[in-house]
Amino acid sequence: MLVMSGDAGRERAADSLVVPVAITRPRTGWRRVALVGCLGLATAGIGIIAPWVGPLRPGVSWDSIVVAIVAGLTMLGAGLIAWLRQPANGIWRLMVASYFAGLLWELSFIPTSMFWTLSMLLVNLGEAIFAHLLLAFPSGRLQSVAERLLVGFIYGYSVGIPLLAGLFSKPGYVCPGYCPQNLLVVWPNNQVADTIGRVGSFGVPLIGALLAILVWRHWRRASAPARRALQPVVVALPFFVVSASLGYPADSLGIAPISALVRSPVWHLTDFILPVAFLVGVLRLRATRASVASAMLELGALPTLTRLQAVLRTRLGDPNLEVLRWSEAQAAFIDMDGHAAALPTPDAGEALTILERDGKPTAAVLHDAAFTDEPTLADTIRVAVAVALDATELRDELRAKGGQTGGLPSGEVTFLFGDIEGSTPLLESLGPQYAVLLAELRRTASGIADEHNGRLVDALGDEVFMAFEGAPDAVRSAIELTRQLADMTWPDNALVRLRIGLHTGWPEVTRSGYVGLDVHRAARIMAAAHGGQIVASAAVISALGRTDTLAIRPFGRYALRGISEPVALFGIEAQGLPSGSPVPRAELVK
Repeated sequence: MLVMSGDAGRERAADSLVVPVAITRPRTGWRRVALVGCLGLATAGIGIIAPWVGPLRPGVSWDSIVVAIVAGLTMLGAGLIAWLRQPANGIWRLMVASYFAGLLWELSFIPTSMFWTLSMLLVNLGEAIFAHLLLAFPSGRLQSVAERLLVGFIYGYSVGIPLLAGLFSKPGYVCPGYCPQNLLVVWPNNQVADTIGRVGSFGVPLIGALLAILVWRHWRRASAPARRALQPVVVALPFFVVSASLGYPADSLGIAPISALVRSPVWHLTDFILPVAFLVGVLRLRATRASVASAMLELGALPTLTRLQAVLRTRLGDPNLEVLRWSEAQAAFIDMDGHAAALPTPDAGEALTILERDGKPTAAVLHDAAFTDEPTLADTIRVAVAVALDATELRDELRAKGGQTGGLPSGEVTFLFGDIEGSTPLLESLGPQYAVLLAELRRTASGIADEHNGRLVDALGDEVFMAFEGAPDAVRSAIELTRQLADMTWPDNALVRLRIGLHTGWPEVTRSGYVGLDVHRAARIMAAAHGGQIVASAAVISALGRTDTLAIRPFGRYALRGISEPVALFGIEAQGLPSGSPVPRAELVK
């Protein structure tokens, strides 16, 4: 889990929002990366020069060697970029190791028997590391037992076949001066050694086919974000497998035209296919991070967590991503619907990035595990959530104090008043935990208002006051608020039920908020409701229009305190809410 710490005591202002974020990130020194890069260039230079200045001569042309080395440098470049961008991800180690292991043949041009024998033994190690890289990309980890078994077999095969052949192989060349010898030879018999080499070469196409199958299976099981990085590799893999699998059988069977073809400079251009694919995959992860950063501009100055979740899902291509908030009341992370979120298991393919403040959790992001392979991307996500969380808390504080009146719905407005039934007994039973309950109520109401084009106008004590431009949004919010509060687990298993009153009218909007009889009428309707009940005026039912998903129950006309004329009241019932609600707590006018 990733953890971010911030300063809980920072000052807030309505006109500006400053979010200090302390990000802990593995730092990679440019000097080390530059040193490895220079070492790689030096090794490449040695590979180009050594075959032509030593006592031995290569069996391939100079231009073929140059093409192979330049292709290897492409892989090294991809590895260095991955090292800089993803130092915590082991994929860069495999890329760099693949390059250097692929040049171990240079040791054969050092005129000593030890280096010649070592180069003969490890000549195929670069291909084995390359196969490991194919299955581990982009996370740097092997995902299944089958992948681990195949990689282990490939490493053993790449060293075992040369080792077995080396027990019988005696160099057949003649060179001026000192010629290195095979230190492993037990019984000099090149015919046996050649037979072992031929038999071993026929295993290469089979290994290539198994490798392609596992990479394809990896692709099929990968999530959308992981597929984005994998796609260039999957497209390039068939070309690489065909290219790598033709040469060995052709040499063993003596098919000269194919042997000459796979050793030609033009054919060696296929060596660039997978290194370039890996480089594109690494850069795609980098581009994903940039898209998240630009998403913050799309969200505006005071983003909401709900809007942030929608934007992150789109930009990251992760439809299951969830932005969660910590609920003190439930002692758990909750989703946008107020339900406790299940923490991911190691095999679920998901990861949880946690944000903390003063050592306490405040929010989290449940996302695809592939994003943890790019630490800077995870940092960007954490900053985005921190900004949205602070903006949400700022709005909640202003609304709770009645201090945010700009942009209130005007014209025909539907009001929602709600308060907790039996708040005094709850206060006595919960004690200090009652404050946690109220904070949870305000956060829930604020989130629902934002989601349904409304505003949480005020939140004092155990009451919430919300305003909506349309009656349908107000009714949906009332239903959602009732459902969420009913589904939550409160301290000491307290029974928390909200009574809600709805009314549609034409209030006056002033600098201090709403004024007029319609506000008073909505509050009186709420006072007539029971806990868990939604009561609305005739104006709401008229503005709501026809609906097949709700049950409207007429109660009759009631005398409400402070209202001169009787008010027709209706009960609104929906699926998942209690049915057969009791009559209002007011005097029925016959």
